[in-house]
Amino acid sequence: MIKKIICINLIVIFVVLCVIEILCFQTYKRIYTPLFEAQLKNFKNREEIRKLLEIRYHKAKKFVYEERIANCLPKVYKGNKKGGIVTIGCSYTEGAGLEENQSFAYKLNQLTGKTTYNRGISATGTQYVYRQLADKNFKKEIPEVDYVIYTFIYDHFYRLFRDYVTYGNSNLHINYYLNDKNELREGKHPFWFLYTFYTTRLISEYKEQRSYDEFDEKYAVFLKLIEESIKEMKKNYPNAKFILLEVPQGSMCLSDYQAGTEELTKEQIKDIEDLGAIYVNAEKLVGHQLRDTEKYRMPDKDHPSERVWDEIAPALVKKFM
Repeated sequence: MIKKIICINLIVIFVVLCVIEILCFQTYKRIYTPLFEAQLKNFKNREEIRKLLEIRYHKAKKFVYEERIANCLPKVYKGNKKGGIVTIGCSYTEGAGLEENQSFAYKLNQLTGKTTYNRGISATGTQYVYRQLADKNFKKEIPEVDYVIYTFIYDHFYRLFRDYVTYGNSNLHINYYLNDKNELREGKHPFWFLYTFYTTRLISEYKEQRSYDEFDEKYAVFLKLIEESIKEMKKNYPNAKFILLEVPQGSMCLSDYQAGTEELTKEQIKDIEDLGAIYVNAEKLVGHQLRDTEKYRMPDKDHPSERVWDEIAPALVKKFM
């Protein structure tokens, strides 16, 4: 009798969990599918974007750094002059929605004649700048570097809160924290398989949105990631310079906070420069705003159009190279 009751209870629990999961899936699909379809419809390189969206939305697998690198396929543009330039960051750097010859790295290659490396990884942030520079294979793949240019957007602060890459991506995110000795440590995901479920994803995204105001702790992690990124760069390339290029955001169709209105403060810029980075505000560099949706954004109203890089790249080269 007891066994029968236990079995019935287990079946009931299982059915309830299945119903919850189905409801969460439908909620998730209703929220995000129209956004992804709108992106896919407007981008020229449809197949590349389709693959990216499939990685973000349809596949549920454990996230590892090497998988993300493999998915993004870092691009190299050969030059005939000594030295090299690394562009590093998120989808802005990667060139989401752009053809290869429209990307930031390609423009720098054409202007300087140096070999440039596009190391942008979509939907990531500062932690992946550090993770790449600390990678033992980085020096093997990139023998010479004069400049590491980190394309920073304000949303990278918020990405430090994420347990995994949200907004349609079930892959686990590399996350860092500071221990008692103020040292960087990589967070672990002992229950990574739970992120396969839409219930877990929605709960995690809710927690992420609620945590945006808890800023001080994550800002300390951000500064440490910048500090350690510069140290790793100097270890392999002693004469290289680290540029943090702040680019304004667009409407951020996949976020519900008002983007493009926030930027680094004078105090934060000083903190970054004290670590040895060169801070550059893209709008001050070109002398005007780069937020106009029609002129400077892709149809998703977020990612930079080619015109952004056509203005930033020559101004950056003229000032620093």
